[in-house]
Amino acid sequence: MAATPEPPAAPVTCSQCGTTAGTPPLTWLLEVDARRGKVWVCDRCARTHLRSIEAKLDQEWW
Repeated sequence: MAATPEPPAAPVTCSQCGTTAGTPPLTWLLEVDARRGKVWVCDRCARTHLRSIEAKLDQEWW
């Protein structure tokens, strides 16, 4: 039985700055929000907003 090929990844847009990429780069962050669904953040914005991202982590993480 042959494996079915993966469909091409959809373009993604950074939720912070609006930068777009054809496929999700490995350096981008994916946040799953209950209200907004999947939210992408580019590596540049992730570095800039690192403290606010860490503040959203559950206390058990630390």
